[in-house]
Amino acid sequence: MPSFPRPQTQAVTDLLAATGEDGTVRDDVNAGAVMMALHGIGAAHDRAGWRAEADDVRTLVLDGLRRPR
Repeated sequence: MPSFPRPQTQAVTDLLAATGEDGTVRDDVNAGAVMMALHGIGAAHDRAGWRAEADDVRTLVLDGLRRPR
């Protein structure tokens, strides 16, 4: 797995812990997976149409994090 900056990884870890505890998001997703998705969005910035694709990935990640009802 790529090495992500520690402060960002810790922030995502803390956010997932807090929202997992209160039931807002799934509790089976780790910070590494979220950071990987965010990294993918950032790495695609030089592609034509990257903005629309980035918005789609963001939606996919956020929808995937929501706890099923």
